[in-house]
Amino acid sequence: MPPALAPCLAEIFLEHPWSDPDLSSRVYVTAEGMVGGFLGVIPVRMSHRGRPVRMAVASSMMVDRPEANPLVGARLLRSFFQGPQDLSLTETANLVARQMWLRLGATVLPVHSLEWVRILRPAGLGVYLAASYVLPQLKILRPPAAMLDALLTRRPRMSPLPDSGLEARGSDVTLEEFARFVPDAVSGFSLRPEFDFPTLRWMLTHAANKERYGTPVARIVPDRAGHPAGGYFGHVERRGLLRVLQILAAPGKAEAVLDDILAHAWRLGAVAVTGRGQPELHEALQVRSCYFRCAGFTIVHSRSPDLIDAFRNADACASGLAGETWIRLIGNEFG
Repeated sequence: MPPALAPCLAEIFLEHPWSDPDLSSRVYVTAEGMVGGFLGVIPVRMSHRGRPVRMAVASSMMVDRPEANPLVGARLLRSFFQGPQDLSLTETANLVARQMWLRLGATVLPVHSLEWVRILRPAGLGVYLAASYVLPQLKILRPPAAMLDALLTRRPRMSPLPDSGLEARGSDVTLEEFARFVPDAVSGFSLRPEFDFPTLRWMLTHAANKERYGTPVARIVPDRAGHPAGGYFGHVERRGLLRVLQILAAPGKAEAVLDDILAHAWRLGAVAVTGRGQPELHEALQVRSCYFRCAGFTIVHSRSPDLIDAFRNADACASGLAGETWIRLIGNEFG
């Protein structure tokens, strides 16, 4: 195990401010007394129409030699479902985990399971993907790609922004300022996290350190009248992607927030913007020529139909900072 990984696991699953002994991570121990599997659990304090809700987020399932121990994952998940939580969630299930959750009565959330991509610099994105996944030396093609993008984006049909006169109206804020902004921003959802400032500051400080994803970005966006429209948090790589972890928008203000994301990403030199699907943003993302693909499956399980209905009705905030994608296990290098 890389030396930096053990402290990170301890921080997430043992030192979280909301740690709850009743909602603890699961460990499978073999007959020989060895660790054969692990399922991390992150407790989240939620509320639904004023009623407290205990949510448990399942994350980082690991099985030692799964081909020799094919039932360990199912046993870990079954043990997890036997906990006292009102709501269970995962944001990163693969096809195998998806089938296990479905067999236990869970519900897949199709829009939450999507990843959207808005291409800003097509040639630059091609070079970025080739250098990231094929051959790092292909970065040498960045200068000619930039020249090609400069030509392409002058064409109206290839415009990187939905409005050629679009400007970034938001302001960069500190993690502390963003932590103070979030509770009011989620208050419009019937199912929402009951964030407090110390916990949010702790989570954002942790989430900011995603080395592979680049520099953290936190912004609050006003509407044209100067009133708060929303905000977002993510990371941007130089000549790479702006990955948005959390987007929060007031009712009817999604367009203003998304426009700021695109304009700010363009100004920073990003080749594309990407984020996870949110039902309340889906139409606005489509209008802005975003592409969608299936990422890890977002799945929920509850014995209370009203909690599942909140997700189906786009009335739930339970992803990003309220889910699992904020953790440094996603987007960090551990050697």
